[in-house]
Amino acid sequence: MVVSRRTLQAPRTRARVRARAKQDRHFVTALARGLEVLTCFRSGDALLGNGELAERCRLPKSTVSRLAQTLARLGYLRYVDDVAKYRLGGSTLALGSAMLSGMAIRQLARPMMQEVADFSRAVVALGVRVGLGIIYIEVCRNNAALSLSLDVGSRLPLPMTAIGRAYIAGHPRPSARTSCAICAPSMRPPGRASSGRSTPRWSSTARSGAAARSASGSPM
Repeated sequence: MVVSRRTLQAPRTRARVRARAKQDRHFVTALARGLEVLTCFRSGDALLGNGELAERCRLPKSTVSRLAQTLARLGYLRYVDDVAKYRLGGSTLALGSAMLSGMAIRQLARPMMQEVADFSRAVVALGVRVGLGIIYIEVCRNNAALSLSLDVGSRLPLPMTAIGRAYIAGHPRPSARTSCAICAPSMRPPGRASSGRSTPRWSSTARSGAAARSASGSPM
């Protein structure tokens, strides 16, 4: 299952932020850069230093340092003295919690998701596309299933999830095909195979509108 939100996009590079600022006088570059710092944290990133943040944001280390200190004062980041690095703060959690609680589709879908999980003895997830990835917003498991180590908030590249593959196959636009090629060149999307034809894997996904992922992460 997938919920698409066009307003949620991948973090902009420094050049893209500048270009946007020149085109739109209502665009606040400082705010955009601060949000970029927050989006640098990915699943599994407990702590990040100024150097790591600067590299991911493609911003000067001095700029990142000031942004990080401001975010820390506001509670969106927390500075850990022992390692001189930052972790996400409580204010960031509050934002995510408010968004999740406002998604009525989670409550509506959960009973049906659990029914499918129990019937198939598998893991069923609901996700939102964010840039080139999928973020899980609901996960249902069966006790007998070989459970994946994924939960609400987990983020994976589009072609690495059944949700992402079904999304790409169901939306064969150039932008979707390009996104898939960037994420995983070895998994060619529809119309981009070396023979000029769709591979059987993508063709079957496009016909059925669904995809599956095994416990090892490979397509089914």
